[in-house]
Amino acid sequence: RQVALLLHRMETLQWFSPALCGVIELQVMEVLPDLYPAEWIVLLRYFGSTGYHHAALFRAAASWGLGRMHELHLHHLEALLTTLSHFGHVDDQLATKAVSLLESLPPDTNAAKLVRIAVALAASGVQAPRLYKNAWMHAESMDDIASSGLSHEALLLLITQATISNFKQLWKLLRGINVQLINKTVPPAVVPSMVHQLHRASLHREVVLMDGRPLAVELAKLAAQQVAHLPLM
Repeated sequence: RQVALLLHRMETLQWFSPALCGVIELQVMEVLPDLYPAEWIVLLRYFGSTGYHHAALFRAAASWGLGRMHELHLHHLEALLTTLSHFGHVDDQLATKAVSLLESLPPDTNAAKLVRIAVALAASGVQAPRLYKNAWMHAESMDDIASSGLSHEALLLLITQATISNFKQLWKLLRGINVQLINKTVPPAVVPSMVHQLHRASLHREVVLMDGRPLAVELAKLAAQQVAHLPLM
């Protein structure tokens, strides 16, 4: 627990040290069985914020989260799922349990946190359109969505996975995206859905043809990369 306390103080000071993560990597694994949920989250947040891929810790966290999910507060769940998603450790079991829990949250759930969790799951390729739609609807306006602190690229992913046909909001997102980040945000499996959404939007609003062209070009590149990796028959 002294390790968790140390990392909490370092986090408070905004001092994120990969070197420190390397030094305590083994020690962290030894103290996991004795940690409270809040201490688990401190470890995950610190390693995640530092960008240090502690694979053993993240695998253990996925297993721990699967067994303790109903005991976690929303901000704990947010830290767990966003960190594990970033490093590719959201497995099917964890995703299924998280979606089941999140779909039953009350209407007064914090919209920004729910949106961040939904984006993390969407980025992991989790198919949960009902959850994504609920997350989007929880936020009453684009100002609420913006308060999540997420990029337009991430929000575009969410609205695509939610199968929401709100062309006005889609157009606003298109005008703010950085297409150079699309390949880091959009899972390959989502590319066809995003292309289809752009096509539908362009049929309703011609302006999407112009504002959506850079995104369409980038999605075409992603698709071409995937085709290039397909095995030859």
